[in-house]
Amino acid sequence: MERDTPPGRRRLFAAALERMDADCALISNPKHIFYLSGADTNTHPWQILMKGPRLTSFLAVDRTGGGSLLLGTSDDVAGEIPGVARRAYRDYDLQDTMVIYGDRLAEELRRWFGEKFGRAKRIAVEDWHLPQAYSAAIGRAAPGAELVGASRALLGMRASKGEDEVRSVRSATAMVESGFAAAKASAIEGATELEVYAEVDRDAFRRHGHAAWINGDFAAGEGSLAGGGPPTRRRLARGDTIILDLHAASGNYWSDLCRTFVVGAPPSPEQEGALQALARAKEAGERLLLPGTKGRDVYEAVSAALEKGGFGVLPHHAGHGVGLDDQEPPWFIPGEERELQEGAVVVLEPGVYSPKPGGMRIEDIYVVREGGPEKLSSSPLGLS
Repeated sequence: MERDTPPGRRRLFAAALERMDADCALISNPKHIFYLSGADTNTHPWQILMKGPRLTSFLAVDRTGGGSLLLGTSDDVAGEIPGVARRAYRDYDLQDTMVIYGDRLAEELRRWFGEKFGRAKRIAVEDWHLPQAYSAAIGRAAPGAELVGASRALLGMRASKGEDEVRSVRSATAMVESGFAAAKASAIEGATELEVYAEVDRDAFRRHGHAAWINGDFAAGEGSLAGGGPPTRRRLARGDTIILDLHAASGNYWSDLCRTFVVGAPPSPEQEGALQALARAKEAGERLLLPGTKGRDVYEAVSAALEKGGFGVLPHHAGHGVGLDDQEPPWFIPGEERELQEGAVVVLEPGVYSPKPGGMRIEDIYVVREGGPEKLSSSPLGLS
């Protein structure tokens, strides 16, 4: 399939450029540079934490699907990239440059882009992402060219995933599921939410490396009634429910799963009943995870099942797409008219939030297939 590899995705994007009557595109979002080339530049969370989300690279795509990458000499993108030429600029010089900022990079961008596309009349850019300094540099590189937005087209392309993308989501899902095991062992009476989180992250670092941390909701007791939140110093009490809605990324693709545990005691009959209602609501949504289903129909099915179980309407979304972002279209909300596509990766996440049984939510991840959804997650739903 075309969307199974970066060159195939560039060809699909080139067809979109033709529809926009654009001569070429400038890709500035590091996630989309990776999506269209496989070049993993400016996405490493360890570097972003230290240096901030500065741009240092750009990708140009022409109407044949060919690519050209501008990147710094210190960028560690290795090996040949099929169908993508490279131009390197000096981003570290012992005499005068340690860090390249926007003014210097804009001039590098102007020279590089002008040499390649100085005669372009219509240029697609990431209108949701491109800073003004670089937009002005494109204007100087191709005087008189019209800039048109490509952000919406790129987001639309991402709605259906290639098998290479699904493999990365599977890997991220395995990271989250090992995190559940670590959380379950450490969510004991008297421990703090922060201590549970520390054990989950310790497990992720040990298994997957220094950039493999996990984030999300670590909320117990009254925090679980609000639906979640970051971990605090609150100590877990016997009989608390703790919502663990965990997110992790592998190869720049996210997974997002949720389980609820009961701390230090067997689940009460009310908690077991709520779990059964959540499972039935999730199953109602699963039956609709087929190409052509509207997002609102999935929400309505999940919410109706919860109402039937005696818990009222679902107070939040019933799920969403997952990919380069941990939340992306399609949305399972009442107003979503977009239809599911073959290959979409989505989650379902029904929840109930009342003093009895306590805040509870479950979440699983699926690939939408013609013959029915393929479930990627396998952690048991049990509360103990």
